[in-house]
Amino acid sequence: MSLDLRSETDILSTISERFRTIIRSLVLGNTKKARSIAEMESGAIIRDGSRIAFQNLIEEMAQGQALRNALINLPSAFPGIGTIISLGLISVEDFFILDQGVKLILALCHLHSKDFDDQNAREDFVISVLGEAYGLSPSGHEGDADTIVRKLMTIMLPKKYMNIGINRGVRIFFRRFLPFRRKSRLLPAGFGVVMSAWDAYDTIVKVGQITLRQLDHERHQLP
Repeated sequence: MSLDLRSETDILSTISERFRTIIRSLVLGNTKKARSIAEMESGAIIRDGSRIAFQNLIEEMAQGQALRNALINLPSAFPGIGTIISLGLISVEDFFILDQGVKLILALCHLHSKDFDDQNAREDFVISVLGEAYGLSPSGHEGDADTIVRKLMTIMLPKKYMNIGINRGVRIFFRRFLPFRRKSRLLPAGFGVVMSAWDAYDTIVKVGQITLRQLDHERHQLP
């Protein structure tokens, strides 16, 4: 391996590690919030049954994220909000979709009394759900968490990051191998807002449905 290629690989690995730190921070930061959501939903489970209560929770959080994304994409709705994004590696809307997705996953885990051996196991479960929701791992297949994190990074890393602090050769490397996804900014303003809202809604619904399926699968695997 040449020195340049090794340097490029090191940069990719470093950014991937920092991206996992964002996921870890979201899991830690949403643990208490998710527990509160689960406690509030316990009454709905008694009243409506678990299946309806779970679907209502998914729908409520998906609609909330759709509205949030629509507001984020309105011009000057949140001036300067990009400064709050940890490490500056992902866009505002991607950050909030991840945040809502992690919160929903953890809330459903609490409602299912899902126990994790440790923090890493909790993170791996969250990453597994996100990977499938974003189409990065096959349905029902437990992929390697680090591989999924790297794939998530490649679809969320803003193109503008390519122009900051790295040389021309490395920028070519990134553009050649990383399939950047975020293109909604190029759409007409109104249509872009609608598409962003739908993307958020659809992603959160997928996250909820996949979480329920994985939790049900694990429950049926118990002796």
